[in-house]
Amino acid sequence: TGCSTNIPLVATTPIDICRLEQELVGHPDKEFTSFLLSGLREGFDTGISNIPNKPLECPNLRSARRDPENVTRLVAEELDKGFLIGPYNSPPFVNYRINPIGLVESKYSKKKRLIVDLSAPHNNKDHPSINSLIDKDSYSLSYVTVDDAIKSIQKLGKGAWMNKADIQDAFKLLPIKPSLWPFYGIKWNNYYYFFVRLPFGSRSSPKLFDMLSEAIVWIAEHNYGIKNMLHLLDDFFVVDSPDDGGERTSAMISLIFNRLKIPLSVNKTVGPVQEIEYLGIILDSNRMEARLPQEKVLRIMEMIRSLLNRRKCKKRELLVILGHMSFASRVVIPGRTFVHYLFNLTTYVRSLESHITINRPAQLELTMWYRHLSEWNGTFFFLDPNIFTNTDLAFSTDASTTIGCGAVFGNEWFAHQWSEQMLNLPENEKSTAFFEIIPVVIAAVLWGSQWKGKRICLLCDNQATVNIINKGRSKSSFIMAFTRRLTLLAMQHQFLLRAVYISTYDNNLADALSRLQINRFRQLLPTADRYPKNVPSMKDLTFPSIESIVL
Repeated sequence: TGCSTNIPLVATTPIDICRLEQELVGHPDKEFTSFLLSGLREGFDTGISNIPNKPLECPNLRSARRDPENVTRLVAEELDKGFLIGPYNSPPFVNYRINPIGLVESKYSKKKRLIVDLSAPHNNKDHPSINSLIDKDSYSLSYVTVDDAIKSIQKLGKGAWMNKADIQDAFKLLPIKPSLWPFYGIKWNNYYYFFVRLPFGSRSSPKLFDMLSEAIVWIAEHNYGIKNMLHLLDDFFVVDSPDDGGERTSAMISLIFNRLKIPLSVNKTVGPVQEIEYLGIILDSNRMEARLPQEKVLRIMEMIRSLLNRRKCKKRELLVILGHMSFASRVVIPGRTFVHYLFNLTTYVRSLESHITINRPAQLELTMWYRHLSEWNGTFFFLDPNIFTNTDLAFSTDASTTIGCGAVFGNEWFAHQWSEQMLNLPENEKSTAFFEIIPVVIAAVLWGSQWKGKRICLLCDNQATVNIINKGRSKSSFIMAFTRRLTLLAMQHQFLLRAVYISTYDNNLADALSRLQINRFRQLLPTADRYPKNVPSMKDLTFPSIESIVL
């Protein structure tokens, strides 16, 4: 790329590359370390497959034009930190790209942040965007989840100590290859600037930065004896056993980053503690539970309450609420199926400004979420990493479409004969799946409190029932009433129930109970309790409650 002024085309970074190279001497992947170190020294190739062959200047976003004072301040900050070069009265490069800048404000902290739209221009064949020229698959990344952090805590046990650290300025510590600077330009107040460090908004930035984070994790483990370190881009999370205390880990984290001259965010460096907020979720190793911060619970409840008072809302509004509910589903795992249904509603319209009707099923899903958050406060015990089949738990259910249903859990059991009203329901409602789901819900009402923290795999010989339990969906309003109650019970008692189809399932105990063959059942299980459990009424088995039908 031609340069019309005398700009020093040299990659810079505050990171101590020589120290990093020393720390990585024993790393087994020499190709990995060579790529990382040469990128830090010479600048990273951001993966642009075809260099644009003619200049283009894109207009800035409306959000920037509305708040020029803050944009000017933020551009000056980027310049002072060495993330940008400029200002230039005219472009210093023969071939270049000026990308739109905008301003986003955090809805709750009100902090303003500069964004660069590297996906602009949109739908322009003559001038493809910078991001469209970067291969998506080559720079894809799988991220650590809250579940991974929970597994680390479970591995080390109750009372484990936790530390976390967060790299300041993250992507912008890594230099861009100087020949690519011209394509990361912005324009403000008629002056031209160009990013010389990886910007937020570039398709390849997360993957490239993650290489540095991966190197730090390796160094921490192999050179400093820090085990159980997880990272999500610039966030690092470490768990120590209850006996270790975590103080050494905290000191070693500071030492590593200081030696490498990688700045940490003081406000986000925490530990050692036994209760910590990680990825927006509070993890408590004493209580072995995950929970939503209280302000987030109240915020989601207020959003749901507002939506329930309306008949319609814009797609944009529903997506915002669903984003918060999806976040809550990181903790309230059984509720994930109902977030999926609400997401499906948004697919019926294209425009973000189009209106979506809050239909009866949607109201019920939202009401269910509201009820859970108000009663159980978004708290969920860590689930056992092991999966228990219903046979492991000595638990089985069965139903006969003409006689009744039954279930056994250990030595406890119930058997119920269908009422005439149940047997005379319309044929389109009397599917096998309808009858099969009922004893599962009854069992959850009776014994769900004993399943706390368990992942339960229900073996079932009816594929339709398996699909309904796993997806939480059915076209039948009757079945959905039972399915919603099952999900609420899973939320309340904090277990996760999934079903697996098995054609040759040996289900003699529950089969005998569903046919009211009590003598046969006692022969098969001589240790069974003398008396059966009382079966709850229909209103306790359904949501919303169905009281017009006798079970």
